This record gives sequence, structure tokens and C-alpha cells, in this order.
Amino acid sequence: MKLGFIGFGNMGSAILRGILGDGDVKKTLNIERIFVSRRQDRRLDEYFIDHGVAKLDSNSQVYEESDVIIFAVKPQMLSFVLAEVKEVYNKDKLHISIAAGKGIDFFKLHLDHDAKIVRAMPNINATIGRSVTALVSGSGAAEEDKKISEIIFKAVGSVHWIDEKQMGGFAAIAGCSPAWIYRFVDSLASAGVEKGFKKDEALKIIGEAMLGSSENLLRALDEGENPSSLIDRVCSPAGTTIAGLHKMEDEGFSKAVRSAVVAACKRDLEISS
Repeated sequence: MKLGFIGFGNMGSAILRGILGDGDVKKTLNIERIFVSRRQDRRLDEYFIDHGVAKLDSNSQVYEESDVIIFAVKPQMLSFVLAEVKEVYNKDKLHISIAAGKGIDFFKLHLDHDAKIVRAMPNINATIGRSVTALVSGSGAAEEDKKISEIIFKAVGSVHWIDEKQMGGFAAIAGCSPAWIYRFVDSLASAGVEKGFKKDEALKIIGEAMLGSSENLLRALDEGENPSSLIDRVCSPAGTTIAGLHKMEDEGFSKAVRSAVVAACKRDLEISS
């Protein structure tokens, strides 16, 4: 199999690093060659050169040379890119898109109704191999195409097959949430500074607390528990934690979180239209 990347920014390179870093992925998919296209003034990192990745001069060249093509371009550029590859379109190729807000029908409109399409939504944690990725398959994609897509994205984290109508919500709770979590962490650390900690010290403490909390949450979910039961364990009667929780709710914490998800979903719809 020959794998191509049209667009090769932060997310595209993170996905490819995951593939190259896991020898089993390359072996399982029998990847013989990997091609990328990117801006002419940007050369490939030595890491990719050492792994035999070839940079080609145009998007259409990458498309022609590849069996599976990952479209890793910005949403606003996708229509231009598809216009380029339309000239050399081949119905037997698998098209995987990570362009936010651009659905299966967008590809069908620009390429062909029967095109083999899988839409993916990884998040920024792909850069450390801990992405949470949503996958949606078009009607033209066969089970083998879905299997290939799943193997690719499991190289950078976990995979969830969802209905396309859920993609906007997934983008909010998995794609946008890292930035929201970082804002929460930064605010918590600033409060820690008020209480005498250095900022970097507070951030380290909070990061470690979040890591443990995340692992505890996933374990609890596997055992049939939920976040509420974990909260109850931390909250002592008339204690500090419940006092802080009540104050957060008085200040509109849960409402603000829900509003953020609604706003993100609204923007996703705007992008898709």
C-alpha cells in the first residue's frame, strides 16, 4: 500500500509520526511508500526523510501515487484541493479527511457520489499518541477501508466510530475541550499563586492531579461508576471541596461549560455550510 498526505501541518505530521513510531502499523497495512505535499518553502524534518518519506511537488501528484490519501488541510482549503485532485480522481482510492466541519457529502459533491470516504476527527493529543479520534464512514467505504482507517488512527490514540450527526458534538467535547481544560488549569494555577505558590509549581501540581483524576475516572467507568460517585468520595460533609463546588455552581460553572459546547457546535455548522 502507498500512503499519501495532502497537507502536512501539525496534525498530519503527528499522525505520520504515530504510524512510523509503531512498527506494527506499517507492517499490518503493508505500507511500501509514503508521500506528502506541503508548501514549497518548507522541507521535511530529518525524521521523515530518514524514514523514506517523499515530498512531491503537487497535491495531484501525491494523489496519483497513493492508494490511501489523508487530507490534512484547513477546512477553507479543502474545496481548492479537491478541485485539483478531481482531474486525476480514482474511485478505487480511499479518501480520509481530518478537515473540521466538512462532511461526507462535501467530498461526494466535489469528487463522486460513490467515492470511498472516511471522515476523521483527531484531537491535539495526537502529538503525544493520546488522541481521541472519531471516525465516520461514507456509503462507498467498505469494511476493509474502515479497518485501514481504524488502524491508522489507533497509532495516535483511541478510536470511536460515531454517526456523522454527532460529529459537531464530538468536536466540542473531544476536539475543543483540551483548550478549555488548559484555561481551567491556568485559572486554577493563578489562584494557587494568590495562595503563595509559584506559577510553574502550581501548574505542575495541577497537571499531576489531573493525570491521576483522569486515570481514576476511566477505571471507575470500566467498573460501572460515574463522575458523581467520584465527586462524592472527595467531598467531606461541610468540607472544603463541597464549599468550592457550590461556589463554582453559584458562579455558573456548569452553565458556562454547556454554553461552550453549544457555541462550538454552532460554529461547526457555520463552517460546514
